[in-house]
Amino acid sequence: RLAAVAAGEAEAETARLAAEAAAETVRLAVEARLAAEAKAAEEARLVAEAAAEAETAEAARLEAEQKAQQEAEAAAAAAAATAARLQAEQADGGFHQRRRQEQQRE
Repeated sequence: RLAAVAAGEAEAETARLAAEAAAETVRLAVEARLAAEAKAAEEARLVAEAAAEAETAEAARLEAEQKAQQEAEAAAAAAAATAARLQAEQADGGFHQRRRQEQQRE
């Protein structure tokens, strides 16, 4: 009879240990899943952050390119205006010089 009680107690202890092991396995699996989800979320955040930085850099590049184009156009317009002014001055100077020559002849 004592042997039967001892065997029952041993079975109960074995069952208790098996239940604890199963619970620990489930706990570890849940922890591993949560860690994997956290890692995936962090990786997604980093990818989104890198994409936002790339978009910002592209916008800055386009803005700088547009500004450089505007500055080049302004410089070309200024050069054309200067050339036109010099031509006008040269033409005006030639007119006055011819007029003086005509006045001297008279």
